Amino acid sequence: MPTPRASLPQLSEGQASKTTTINEALAKLEALTVGGIISRTITTPPGSPSDGILYIVPASATGAWAGQTNKIAHYTNGAWAFYTPSNGWYLFSIADAKFVWFNGTSWGLV
Repeated sequence: MPTPRASLPQLSEGQASKTTTINEALAKLEALTVGGIISRTITTPPGSPSDGILYIVPASATGAWAGQTNKIAHYTNGAWAFYTPSNGWYLFSIADAKFVWFNGTSWGLV
């Protein structure tokens, strides 16, 4: 069962492959606490993303981001991971040079 606010994976008693669960949790924790969002308006994933890069997926996104509106897109280990924000999350938007806030429905500038 994941944690209630950040949906970080938790270990269960007797679980096999503990390192996979821990590494997944660490990657997500790093993404949500270190650095910032590159953009919240780009609708197409970059062709050659850098590992660790973050975006907020806007409406009308295409490609690997299709159907992921308002989620945080995190490029990690050669693939896109998507995190569903909880009401009240704040992230720094590098493009806007401001914090953005999720109100439970959409992202807005603070």
